[in-house]
Amino acid sequence: MSIRARHATPVVVVLALLAAVSGVTWAVWGDGSRFAEAMRTPDPTPRLPYVVDTHVLVTPAGHVVFERAGEQEKFAESDLLTQNEKKIVEQEQVTRLESVITRDDQITLGVWRFTVEDGVSPSSLFSALDTLYSDGGHERIETKHPDVFLRRKGNSFHAHYVRGQDVLRIEGYGENADAVTAQVMTLLDQQVERSPADRRPE
Repeated sequence: MSIRARHATPVVVVLALLAAVSGVTWAVWGDGSRFAEAMRTPDPTPRLPYVVDTHVLVTPAGHVVFERAGEQEKFAESDLLTQNEKKIVEQEQVTRLESVITRDDQITLGVWRFTVEDGVSPSSLFSALDTLYSDGGHERIETKHPDVFLRRKGNSFHAHYVRGQDVLRIEGYGENADAVTAQVMTLLDQQVERSPADRRPE
C-alpha cells in the first residue's frame, strides 16, 4: 500500500462513520418536517398557567344560606339590607354587590362587597355605612386591623373597610356572645388577609 493510500484510509473511515450516523439520524428523525407539523398542531392537553385566586371575599364558616353577586336589582327582593342601607347603596353609586351569608350553631356570618362606579371615591360610601351603625348605637371596637372600623351592639357586629373601589363588610350575630365574638374576629382576620384594607379613610 502506498503512503498516500495509508494516509487516506483514516479519512475514509471517518467519512464512512459520519455517513452511517447521518443515515441512522435520517431514519430515526426524518428531515424535520413532522416536527414542523407538530409545532402547527395545537397541544390537545395544554399545560394550564398558574392561576392566582382572585376571589375578593372569603366564605365564612357554616352552611351557605345566601350567595349572590350582581347589580342592585338582584338584591331588591332580599331583606338582608335595611331600607336605609338600600338608600345609601343607591345614593353612593354602587354598581355591583356581592354577598355570602352562612349559618351554623345559631350563629349567622356574612361578608359583603359594595363596588362603586369608576371615578367615584368609596370613602363616601364607607362613611355613610359606618355612620349609619354609629347613629344606631353600635359602639366602635378596636382591632389589630387599624384600617377596619368594627362596631358592636349587643351580639351584633358589623365591620367596614375600603379596598380599591370596594367597601367590604364583615358581619355576625347570634345568641352566644362569646361564640359570636370569636367567630367574627376569626372571619375578620381571614377576610383582611384575603383582601387587605387600604389606608384608613380620614
